[in-house]
Amino acid sequence: MRRRLAVLCDVFNSSLTPSDGESAPAMIRPLFIELGLFLTPFALYALYVWATQEGVLNVDAWSVPRLISLSISALVLVIISFVLLAQFGGAPPGSTYVPAHMENGRLVPGAEK
Repeated sequence: MRRRLAVLCDVFNSSLTPSDGESAPAMIRPLFIELGLFLTPFALYALYVWATQEGVLNVDAWSVPRLISLSISALVLVIISFVLLAQFGGAPPGSTYVPAHMENGRLVPGAEK
């Protein structure tokens, strides 16, 4: 049983660790950035409600039209960040993508060259 658990842990850890040298936290960073951008309007509004002493947990402070406007502004922030990421992120111009392939029995991950 212990051996099976060790093998399972090795498989799980190897699936989380990229083989191209990039760290796992760098791969999840865009997800956290987008999530943070989406939650920013809600957090700012909660801070505003708290500062005006209306009561953050008061249902009247979180009306449906207000939640819709906060959701729309959150989606606008996320869309803007997607556009900026597509425009300024990724591979440099003129680079060529080399897909993943096998060399000497080992899988070589895809990369831009």
